[in-house]
Amino acid sequence: MKALERTTIDEARAVRIFRALANPARYRIVEFLADRSECIVGDFFVAVPSGGDAYLLSRIIHDWDDAEALQILTRCHEAMDAGAILLLVESVLPTFAHESPAAIRMDLHMLTMVPGRERTAPEYARLLSAAGFDLIRIVPTDSPSGIAIIEAKPSTEPRTPS
Repeated sequence: MKALERTTIDEARAVRIFRALANPARYRIVEFLADRSECIVGDFFVAVPSGGDAYLLSRIIHDWDDAEALQILTRCHEAMDAGAILLLVESVLPTFAHESPAAIRMDLHMLTMVPGRERTAPEYARLLSAAGFDLIRIVPTDSPSGIAIIEAKPSTEPRTPS
């Protein structure tokens, strides 16, 4: 069985902060992962590291409008092997507002603070398809804000330009 390895990409400032806080004496988890973990400077609008088995984007896509979210997902798709999976941890908006008021509040927050927004399951499916992915499933959590794990894989079908 292959050991878990992790690569995190972020802006230079965030990487500097992470490295400053990554004190094994203070954070036992860092010691545990030290030889299998790295934090690198990168820009997911340009490229992401290739060759991973899984690509996890937690609360990233909701920060961006559809065009920018598509660009991020496309960079992931370009880096991924056919057997890799993409996991998005995001709020998934309900069909009706009363089903998840906290998710609706977060969507309003996103619309006023950043160019992004929360999306419905069909909106995620369209966005993933446009980036060359097949939506496998959406796994809800018990989060009151509608957080779910969205699983996708690179499509075996040729991508049609949008």
